[in-house]
Amino acid sequence: DMRTIAKWYDIPTLEPANTQEAKDMTKSLFDLSEELGLLCMLRGVTRICHGRGNVKLGRLPKMERKAYFDDVHDTRDPKPTRYVPFPPALRYAELEKKFKKARELVESSPFNWYEGPDSADLVIITSGGGYLYAKEAVKVLKLQDRVGILKVGTVWPIPEKFVERHLKKAQKVLAIEEVSPFLEE
Repeated sequence: DMRTIAKWYDIPTLEPANTQEAKDMTKSLFDLSEELGLLCMLRGVTRICHGRGNVKLGRLPKMERKAYFDDVHDTRDPKPTRYVPFPPALRYAELEKKFKKARELVESSPFNWYEGPDSADLVIITSGGGYLYAKEAVKVLKLQDRVGILKVGTVWPIPEKFVERHLKKAQKVLAIEEVSPFLEE
């Protein structure tokens, strides 16, 4: 489960629920990566990765960019002549600052939402393909007026304030997710 690795290394991670969201999240992650200067990850589970569907592409950017490499060493030289150490403690402090900003940004992410009654008997917290299963079950069982669904697209960092605000609406909470109890924990 890549969410655990994302948590260990503080890698902002999004999890799509369908093909359109996978496309939209990919673009969003590239933008986020450039804004924060961090590696970002899209978690794709089998159900989504093997799915297909129409997507709206939107406008393609018309940017000209040139690739560049850090000048730590000459990439054509098999034996690097120059090495510039970066002390891990300083690097960690820099990472913490960037990740703090990521925590702030996920609170208003368009990939997180709640649907259901203001005061629910049960709130289902879910992400990715689990969202579609939860939504279908609530509809088939005709529980829309009693059960809310809290869809979390930004699985790491978790939008804590957003989640807390919506979990307060429920008497009971049920987590539906693939593989391991990441959101539940």
